Amino acid sequence: MAITNYSDLSQALPAWLDVGTDSLTSTVSQLIQNAEKRIFREIRVPEMEAALSATISNGAISVPADFVELKFAYVDANPTHYLQVMSPSYIYDRYPTRGASGMPVVMARDGASFIFGPYPDSDYTIKGTYYARLSEIGSTASALVASHPDLYLYACLVESEPLFGRDQRMALWEAKYRAIRDLVNGEGQRANFSGNMSIRPA
Repeated sequence: MAITNYSDLSQALPAWLDVGTDSLTSTVSQLIQNAEKRIFREIRVPEMEAALSATISNGAISVPADFVELKFAYVDANPTHYLQVMSPSYIYDRYPTRGASGMPVVMARDGASFIFGPYPDSDYTIKGTYYARLSEIGSTASALVASHPDLYLYACLVESEPLFGRDQRMALWEAKYRAIRDLVNGEGQRANFSGNMSIRPA
């Protein structure tokens, strides 16, 4: 049976775990949720990519609500100026003057905002790509589940241990999950190999 959504996955698990469907009725939702949280923490794939486009105001821009990690960003100017991601402490130490100083060359996340160094001397437009938090698997088809059903399956099998005890196959399931996770991340990196550029901070 092909696994493309929550229903498919919940129906496949009893056979893999050698338990009756009734045994999973009250716990399958939590099992899948736990597995999905692990997947979202550990993968970075094109399905997670979202466009970043915002104009600097008062030296900063807001972090998107679904933000997980920045892939790349640049100042939308001619020529394009790519930004290197640094820590907030680096920016505050390297650029202590928090007043109009020039075009940014570095950026950092500081709480709910992205800050820049040097402190922007204009309301520049910042564009780029970031990894967004995926929606939880639902009853409708999911592109991520459809493209990587084995990732979800083995993540769920590993997460079943607290519910059904340690299965002798647990080590195999964990190894399979990690191997698939690494392959999925590798595919994403290869697909984006030429898209991540940066400049050395001033």
